[in-house]
Amino acid sequence: MPQLNPDTIEEVILVLGFTDAPHIVDQRLAQEYTSTTISQVHKLLAQLNHIDTLLNEALETSYVLGSRNAKLSYASHVKHLNSQGSSYLKELANHLGIYINYNKYSKSNKSSTVSYW
Repeated sequence: MPQLNPDTIEEVILVLGFTDAPHIVDQRLAQEYTSTTISQVHKLLAQLNHIDTLLNEALETSYVLGSRNAKLSYASHVKHLNSQGSSYLKELANHLGIYINYNKYSKSNKSSTVSYW
C-alpha cells in the first residue's frame, strides 16, 4: 500500500496547525493508506489552498460595497469561505485519523490578544 510523500506530510502538518507535530501524529502520517485516501488528501489540500487564495482576494477587495445594481457583502463572503475551509480541514483530519491542532478558519479556535491587566 502507498504512503504519503514527505512533502505532503509536511503540508498536512502545517495545514492542521502543528508547528512541531507530536510523535503520535508523525506515526499516523507515516502509515500506509489506500490510493483513494491519498488521492482525497491531495484533493483536500488543493481545495484548502484555493480557499486561502479566495480569502486573500477577498481581503484585497474588502473595501468594495457594490457594483452597478449589486450590493456585496464582504463579511458573509468571508464567513462562507471560512466555513468551507473548516469543513475541508475536518474532512482531511478525519481521512487521516488525526486531530486538528489549530483551525485557522474558525474564530472559536483563535486566542485573544487582549490583556485586561
